[in-house]
Amino acid sequence: MRALIVEDEKNLAKELKKILENEKFSVSLEFNGEKAIDKILGEQFDIIILDIMLPDMDGFEILKFIREEEIKTPVLFLTAKSALEDRVKGLDLGADDYIIKPFSSSELIARVRAIIRRVSGERSNIINIGKLKLNIKTKEIFFNYRPVNLTPKEYSILEFLILNKEKPVSKYDIAEHIWGDSYDILSTSNFVEVHIKNIRKKFLKYSKKQVIETVRGFGYKII
Repeated sequence: MRALIVEDEKNLAKELKKILENEKFSVSLEFNGEKAIDKILGEQFDIIILDIMLPDMDGFEILKFIREEEIKTPVLFLTAKSALEDRVKGLDLGADDYIIKPFSSSELIARVRAIIRRVSGERSNIINIGKLKLNIKTKEIFFNYRPVNLTPKEYSILEFLILNKEKPVSKYDIAEHIWGDSYDILSTSNFVEVHIKNIRKKFLKYSKKQVIETVRGFGYKII
């Protein structure tokens, strides 16, 4: 999963990045509104964590702009502004949630998980697809009640496919979400294929029926 953090307090931004990376997110940082908008227009994210008080424009302006551009990426406001009218304004502009500084890392992660569940149409941290079970909170994968040990990259790819289970996902989208800013269109596509092959091998220990279907000329789909 990919997250964009827009926060001008660099130490806080780096701490947020560390918290999300511990949860297997690929994280990008921006410290002002103009660069954040460029990043949002040019790349895809699963969630944006957006400060209101920024040096060049406020978070409300950024949110208003991206919603007018019909960018539906979930937005979590992270701010020291606790006034009720600010919270109402943010939600009315299309924010998905609002968390007030100071905050705990556990609360932040819980809210991020809740937003991602809502967007993917899930109500629980546990997603079941046939014999396959994903626990978003613990980052565990089970197949036929037995744990499947995946590397962090393998887990992130399978989680992304599961959260998009109703539709095929392109190799490009997988690479962009997993590798983020380090994505290289010339080489990372092959990396995706290698990781998919390794995931399939691990599931073959439990069943001859594959859980990932190849969509020829496009990408993959969870089945």
